[in-house]
Amino acid sequence: MADTGICVVWSLQTEAADHEEQPRFLCLFPDQDLEEALWDAIEEQNLQAALQAEFPITRPLWYGLWIDSPLSQRQSAVLYMLLSDVARQSILYRRELRPFLAALRQASKGQGPLNVRLSAPGHTDFGISTKFAHCPRCKAEAPFPRWQGYPSDPIICPVCKYEYSPAATYASREDKMDSGEGEKPKRWQQGIIFFCLLIGWIIIRDLCINQSLDAIARSRRRRRRAKREKRRG
Repeated sequence: MADTGICVVWSLQTEAADHEEQPRFLCLFPDQDLEEALWDAIEEQNLQAALQAEFPITRPLWYGLWIDSPLSQRQSAVLYMLLSDVARQSILYRRELRPFLAALRQASKGQGPLNVRLSAPGHTDFGISTKFAHCPRCKAEAPFPRWQGYPSDPIICPVCKYEYSPAATYASREDKMDSGEGEKPKRWQQGIIFFCLLIGWIIIRDLCINQSLDAIARSRRRRRRAKREKRRG
């Protein structure tokens, strides 16, 4: 049906709870806009030294933020400052980051460990779930064309410099879903069709909104950058 989203899967275990929360998702695609927003926030908040001390620095930067888990109290504090500034730059980022920022704030105060992991790139279609070759450390996709096989010889990840075998991280399997008998499969299929139509409508709606909001966010980043350069001058 589609590529699976590259999401941060996170959960917080607070002192008041005797078990870990259900996993939640932070889905921001690590594109050029997000990369610029992160580096703008680093410069604005003067976080270069703190970030280098607490996180592996990768290019793109997003992948290095989720290598260590659970996050330490200091890592949570630095990440809170970084992503709070990113959220201020764009309504889109703010909406997606709000629950995670609340969890970061709790973790930074020592109110429970915050577990994080970046999902591997994949694809689901016609009942087949595929996980593309990726770095097992930072989860960045291997630098090879999809669907054409992967080498087993080790390579160096261009994002985090970790050595791994692309073939060893590729997987494809059938999704076995028990649909029952009689009328149950028909109802199940109708539900899937309705769900796909709903998701399609939401995507089209969000694309129209996001294009306008992205343009506003880029304009704001340019103004912030111009102000910083003026102060330096």
